[in-house]
Amino acid sequence: MAAISCEIQQPNGPKVSDKSLKEELSTLCMFATVEPIRALEIIIEQGDKAVNNDDLDIGQYTHPVADKWQLIAQWWEGGPDRQWLVKATSPISFMKGDDGSWIIDYQGDGMEYAYYTNLAYKTVAIPIEGGWKLSTTGKIIDTDGYAMDFGTDDNTLITRVEDNGHFKEWYYSLTGPYSLTITKNGEIIDQVSGQDDGKEYSVQFYIDYLHYSVGRFYAIE
Repeated sequence: MAAISCEIQQPNGPKVSDKSLKEELSTLCMFATVEPIRALEIIIEQGDKAVNNDDLDIGQYTHPVADKWQLIAQWWEGGPDRQWLVKATSPISFMKGDDGSWIIDYQGDGMEYAYYTNLAYKTVAIPIEGGWKLSTTGKIIDTDGYAMDFGTDDNTLITRVEDNGHFKEWYYSLTGPYSLTITKNGEIIDQVSGQDDGKEYSVQFYIDYLHYSVGRFYAIE
């Protein structure tokens, strides 16, 4: 684990600060709620126009069956002198239910956070006025018996889109609890829970998919 590996102090075992755990928690919350919902809203807005649309810098959409979509996310890496485009190895899947809800699934290496190596989550998104009711269960399997379980059963994501004539800006605010439990060989060694900050943030609608900047986009209190 990123949080564990950087703070192990011998001989007394892992010493993980509350701040580190909350940063980890906020990253995972972005990963499994805010970012995939933005990708979902592009599906809803564009329909089949999203497939093979080179203007969508966040990645490549496919529509394999009637009620199922997939996204291979992409992002830029490097520095000011040299950058290159990187694509995810595993898709994010979106399945629409008969009641209008969506199930969002991912299993892979954590994309931009590739140190996770084995991450899976499932988010159920139920449409409400102005946004979504969300529940998430996720798990990360690490080496040496370590694992992380994370999620929420009651998040509300409020979204809106504004067009300024040059690009569309996606505004969002997230409210509700989120929690993280670290285990080793099935025994709990650390836990943290928090409430999102509830503030409104924004990103450009069609670009910068993998932007997990904890300070800018999301903060666990």
